[in-house]
Amino acid sequence: MPDQHVFENAIYDDGTHRHSAAHLNDAGALVITTHDLGPGVLEFFGVSEYEATETFTAGQTAQLRGSLGDDLIAAIAERFPDSPLDLARHAEALGIGRGKIWNRIGD
Repeated sequence: MPDQHVFENAIYDDGTHRHSAAHLNDAGALVITTHDLGPGVLEFFGVSEYEATETFTAGQTAQLRGSLGDDLIAAIAERFPDSPLDLARHAEALGIGRGKIWNRIGD
């Protein structure tokens, strides 16, 4: 079972770095992290850093396992290789909803 699935870890031509990944925390809940740095963030937000974490409850994570399979991270990698938003849309379509979102915009 992989520890995490990296959706994206890229540096764009303008120097913007984007990283997003999914993993299970110590309590077994699904967590999706996003961290963006650089000129693209500055252009969009007016500051050069954005980070966010979406944490699903244990119940939501269990429902996702029921839908996708017991090896949740491997299933996410197979079904949603490039986009955490596709995973979020899947969770919403199932009626599971989104996880609790924390984000920060700033330098």
